[in-house]
Amino acid sequence: MHDAEIEIPISLLTPYLAYIPAERMHVSGILATVACGVYLGWRSDGIFRPEVRLQSIAFWDVLTFVLSSVLFVLLGTQFRVVLNGLGDVSSWTLTRDALLVFGVVAAVRFVWMFTVPHLVAVLGRSRDWAELDPWQDRFVLGWSGMRGALSLAAALSIPASVAARDEILFLTFTTILATMVVLGIPLPWLLERLGFGPVGLSSAELDARRAVAEAALRRLDELDRQESFPPELVQSLRQLYQSRIGRLEARSDGDGVGTERYRRLRRELLAAERAELRRRERDGAVGFSTARRIERQLDHEESSLLISPR
Repeated sequence: MHDAEIEIPISLLTPYLAYIPAERMHVSGILATVACGVYLGWRSDGIFRPEVRLQSIAFWDVLTFVLSSVLFVLLGTQFRVVLNGLGDVSSWTLTRDALLVFGVVAAVRFVWMFTVPHLVAVLGRSRDWAELDPWQDRFVLGWSGMRGALSLAAALSIPASVAARDEILFLTFTTILATMVVLGIPLPWLLERLGFGPVGLSSAELDARRAVAEAALRRLDELDRQESFPPELVQSLRQLYQSRIGRLEARSDGDGVGTERYRRLRRELLAAERAELRRRERDGAVGFSTARRIERQLDHEESSLLISPR
């Protein structure tokens, strides 16, 4: 079945189907849920239809934000309780351990980002990983290792019978707060100093988008030779993909002027489409459902223009 009202609730229940058996086998239910999510994200292309996947992404974006917010509210309400449960542990010991854990977490991430890609390149006999990113990208990835909902959920899942549970919760709470304050607050300044502008389509993404459009054109030529399709149908599809390639080439303009002109022109055309759609809906030429489908398509097209050039 391919129905958003059925598939999205199933996706909501799936983490429990991964978590509960893992807990019954006395292994990490959190890691089992993460592994399940990674696998389903990898296989989403074969599981969800495009229209269901779009609705699912929107649903999970909102739900993830809500759940993360609830977790951090829980952190705030439990912090005093955890402090009271630490008993006679000295403030110096707690401060020292918190700084030590935060330092190790940050250092390990930096070491990982500057060593593992090179190691994978050597073992895989490929230079792709070693040359994947400049050092600025790896430094930012290492710096951006803020702890959050996953660490908090894992810590809160520790049974109350564990002797050092309060210490683990305290160190988890302080690590989350330290990474968000020490690493999170100066991140915009760091990005600016390292030369990162607004996030946009990279050259690799532009090349990939152009390649998939060219693959469609090649497949169209093959099908046209194998079967006798109406010439006007083949020509219209060929123009569609050729225009898509032309738009990608316009967005890859090095000085950004062509890209900005393209976006401005597209917005004007989309505004004209919306005005005509509202007029027809107001006059009764199209119904509410039809107008919403057309409006959703226009929304998708306009949202793709929000990506700024790098």
